[in-house]
Amino acid sequence: MAEDRSSQISLHHCLGDTLQIKKEGRPATASTSSVVDGKYVGLYFSAHWCPPCRGFTPRLRQTYEGLLKEGKPFEVVFVSLDRSQQQFDEYYGEMPWAALPFDSNIKKTLASRFGVASIPTFVMISPEGHVLSKNAKSSVTNNPKGFPWEGEDDLRGAPGGGGSNMRWIVWAFLVFYVVYTLFFRQGR
Repeated sequence: MAEDRSSQISLHHCLGDTLQIKKEGRPATASTSSVVDGKYVGLYFSAHWCPPCRGFTPRLRQTYEGLLKEGKPFEVVFVSLDRSQQQFDEYYGEMPWAALPFDSNIKKTLASRFGVASIPTFVMISPEGHVLSKNAKSSVTNNPKGFPWEGEDDLRGAPGGGGSNMRWIVWAFLVFYVVYTLFFRQGR
């Protein structure tokens, strides 16, 4: 579920003054405002060592490049949870978008702010600073044309990868009840 629309964040405050970008394929820096102002921003929490992340990155890249070709106001900011500068450099080399610098102290604060419990996590923020979705990863995969994926959270914990923890509890109870009824109550 999307965060309350009255809740607004400042991307400049959250991301700091500068972001790492690529200029003619080489690392460079740019002011955060020049990269994100007036755009929907996806914060991509990921790491080189994470197999699900390595699988999602090409899909996100394809969607990102397609949206830019369509003229959509969209930017992704990679928030690396890599363990070394070398891992960051190698992984970021596969990405066409901006990134927080590897040595940024902001990463843990961002992960806490958006409740990142696992990776990959993809948080969508509107140009006005409203959090549209705290985890739009499955939406990017399953509905790339649904940009900007407002309210399409991928809440983990339920069978099939979606739903809330309460749904998981109900599902587990129903399975238990069916198994109990079929196998233990037959003799009565």
